[in-house]
Amino acid sequence: MVEEVKVERDLYLATMRFVSVSFIARLRELSPLPNLQAFPSNTSLAAGAEGGQWTRPDVAALVLGRGRFVPHWRADLHTFEVKTASGLNETAVHEANAHGRFSNYAWLVFQAVGKSCVESDLVARKITRLASHLGVGVIHFEDPESPHAWKIELWPKRTGTDASTADRFVAERFDHEMRVKISSNLRALGWLEE
Repeated sequence: MVEEVKVERDLYLATMRFVSVSFIARLRELSPLPNLQAFPSNTSLAAGAEGGQWTRPDVAALVLGRGRFVPHWRADLHTFEVKTASGLNETAVHEANAHGRFSNYAWLVFQAVGKSCVESDLVARKITRLASHLGVGVIHFEDPESPHAWKIELWPKRTGTDASTADRFVAERFDHEMRVKISSNLRALGWLEE
């Protein structure tokens, strides 16, 4: 049996690994854009200029793609609010939803272990119902080290966040190394000039 991770920040690296491996693979399966790439970053400590409550998604990922035959670009920012099993409650859904003001898609990610099966199932159904109502995506897992076993329970609705807001979020909150990778990728694809 998998042990419950007790400290939320201990799940951030596993979440970024999931985004880089399984999440982007699933997006590629569903997308007409064959060349999607994900650029995840730990944004939990990067405060935005606006401050306030619920302004720090734990993990965010910029997903880039471009059309093969009809020239166009697609850039979507996903935010992920990460919770331990014991930290999961309805407030977590509202927190994930609040992060949608910075991104195109808001997600709640949690470890589904530690509680009794009946209690876990009731909490998960309640969380999923509320998330569906708010348009928040839900991802859960048992073993954080097995990204292929993570389950996308509910896909989020696209938010109305404009591109300049998402761009400012990446500029202010993604770490320098990831911003350099994003820029290099865009340059290689002809989007940015040298």
